Amino acid sequence: MLVTHWTFSTTPLMLARVCRGRPCTERHGIDYIRGFRDSVTEYCDANSTASLICFSYKAHDLRTDSFCAGTLAIYRPSTSRFLLDCRLREANEDDRHNIAHPLANFPPYWSNTGPTAVLRQHVDLDLRNDSGPVRDHLEDRTLFMIQREEPIDNLWHTLMQVMSLSLSLDVLRSTLKPGTSEAMFTTRDMKRSQVVILDAYEDGPFYDLWTMYADMPPVRLSNIAHTVVGNMVIPLPGGSNPIWEGDWVDLPCNQSVLLKTFSLRVLDFYKVPTDSATHTSLTLTMIDRKTTRMLFDQDSLFTALQARFTDVTMRLVDFSQLSFREQLQIARSSDILVGVHGAGLTHAMFLKPSSSIVEILPPTLAYKGFKNMARLCGLSYSSRHGAEHEYPGKTGDWHHDEVFIEEDRFMEVMVEAITSVRARKRAQMA
Repeated sequence: MLVTHWTFSTTPLMLARVCRGRPCTERHGIDYIRGFRDSVTEYCDANSTASLICFSYKAHDLRTDSFCAGTLAIYRPSTSRFLLDCRLREANEDDRHNIAHPLANFPPYWSNTGPTAVLRQHVDLDLRNDSGPVRDHLEDRTLFMIQREEPIDNLWHTLMQVMSLSLSLDVLRSTLKPGTSEAMFTTRDMKRSQVVILDAYEDGPFYDLWTMYADMPPVRLSNIAHTVVGNMVIPLPGGSNPIWEGDWVDLPCNQSVLLKTFSLRVLDFYKVPTDSATHTSLTLTMIDRKTTRMLFDQDSLFTALQARFTDVTMRLVDFSQLSFREQLQIARSSDILVGVHGAGLTHAMFLKPSSSIVEILPPTLAYKGFKNMARLCGLSYSSRHGAEHEYPGKTGDWHHDEVFIEEDRFMEVMVEAITSVRARKRAQMA
């Protein structure tokens, strides 16, 4: 059954009912949403025309993450900045739970993202003589302030940011407006929501992902030529995403309600069916990298694999040549996803239950992110490190060099993955 993306018909709370009792709920479960919700703090004093409410939560040992929502934000094209008549109040005893207070303590993030950078570069506070005349003309509009991460053609970075926006909106949907019984963000608000792209990067291949939670088309800040008045959301940055954090260590978390919810929303948005009917036949997709970290002698390895497993449907796919919807369709129809370490393996979050990931790592790379993702998605995971191998043009930088693996070790890991998926399928059909 498909979910409806803009009504949030699949929520973390719904899926939490079937994942209750799993470890790591404070980081990957519904307690993550509750932790932010319970930290809600108004930063403006009682004499301010506007409001700036921020949320902070420490889901891991690295730092406290924060995001903010403001009201009566006024964009003036003459200055290319938003005005917020918010006089920051003094901290009081009620703020003791919010360890990120004051605003100056909010941390910086990758690619100059996050509330600290957005507020500093695009928002002016405490403008008591400038915003008053528009107080009674608040547009029914919510602006999502998005500074995208580089590189914009990297699926991992884009999905981490879009998921962080999704998490921020889930917090707002579970938080009541002060003195009311209405949530801070509702389905009705989505119809009058708009992403404001703050950066000057080109659109990139995943630009339409930014329309998932806003019915109005995205607009670039540089293209706004008139005064705009509305609410403002400065979401959690991609660098704060709990799926990204801790990707160099083995995490003991076995399921993520947050990741499952988000992956279903993306599949629904692109109208990719999520039917998980079990079939005995297997489909293997091998990612065909064309620039950096290519698999050395890939064609020979793939041909040998086809000859070894004639009953498995196999395809070698260059995702960069496909639309994102086509990429999702391929991922969802795959039982085994194989690739050298890279952003293409992010498609693991869209695989069917009982599927498997095979990661071929550069010789010295100790990255654990896709192994952790497999656990969080309930998938099996197999990996092998490549071997040192000399060839003309080798740079010594694992980011760029081709990855060499002996055929017998490649076959070994593939047998491991195929056997695992077959066993899972048999168990499901028993």
